[in-house]
Amino acid sequence: AAAELKEFAELTSTPVYCRRAGQGAVDEAHPLAIRGAWKKPFTGEADVVLAIGFKFWSGEKFGEPPTWSDKATYIQVDASAQRVGWHVPATVGIVGDPKLVLRQMIDKIKEMKLDFSAKRQSPWLRQVAEVRENYEQLIGERAKKNRDAVPIHPDRLTKDLVSVVDKDATFIIDSFTLSGYTSQWVTTHFPGQVVDAGPLAPVGHGVGMGIGVQLARPGKQVILVIGDGGIGIGGMDIETAAKYKLPLITLLWNNSSWGPSFEAMPMLKGRTEPFDMVPNIRYDKVFEPMGVHGEHVEKPEEIIPALERALKSGKTAVVNVFGDKRIGHPTLGGNLLGSTQL
Repeated sequence: AAAELKEFAELTSTPVYCRRAGQGAVDEAHPLAIRGAWKKPFTGEADVVLAIGFKFWSGEKFGEPPTWSDKATYIQVDASAQRVGWHVPATVGIVGDPKLVLRQMIDKIKEMKLDFSAKRQSPWLRQVAEVRENYEQLIGERAKKNRDAVPIHPDRLTKDLVSVVDKDATFIIDSFTLSGYTSQWVTTHFPGQVVDAGPLAPVGHGVGMGIGVQLARPGKQVILVIGDGGIGIGGMDIETAAKYKLPLITLLWNNSSWGPSFEAMPMLKGRTEPFDMVPNIRYDKVFEPMGVHGEHVEKPEEIIPALERALKSGKTAVVNVFGDKRIGHPTLGGNLLGSTQL
């Protein structure tokens, strides 16, 4: 329904926020696109919300304020009647395929000759541009602060990654910590450009997904962003990628840990065991005997040259980056525990 969503947004001058599975349905560089990292001034202040196939799960605070407005009129479109009004009461519920419903709405707007041109210069849309600019400045300043940090900070790694890959590269996310940072640094331009296994940053799925994406998009760059937890679960499938000569690039956030340290997220202490793993494993050396191109990175200035060599190799590649285990996911730390609501 991406084409219909974009047409509807442009026809009505309505800002659009897409969750991970829908990222890129409207290019995140589009003036009407709202990104998850800076959505709250809009989702929390909206007077009308048209939710299309959208689940208000824990990452959306179950539709509760201040993330979402409790004063808004909610119109919910979903193919399943059970999901309409599940977490947020629907003032208007529409059961139907999102693509078909959007097309019907577009056709009716055109039939009625409704004019939304006045909205194009609205304060609401000016605010979208202002918040976008402010956020980009914020993460830019944060990256500058962490530029030379050793062990390497996720901001430096993800910023450098985005600077060297093609605009149409596909990203598979298989890392709890880096799932947040890639969401902040990667601008998604088309549906399916960012792929993962679900909203809670699960681990272990990435290599198989990367193989599938590389087969589906031959000749395109495919970047698997994975942690050492994920590679411990599903990493041996890298051998399969090498066997079939797939140029899948695995960028490994190796912080010798399954998750954040208790220093970073003290709310976890006493509620779970430490996430420590065997420290500083050289995964690049583990996979080299399989014909995999290996790179090892410990210093920030080594990131871009290592990525460029991996991309130019034309081979399955593993870029093993020693990261700072004290740094956790920028926003989802609490979701390690208690992430459901009936």
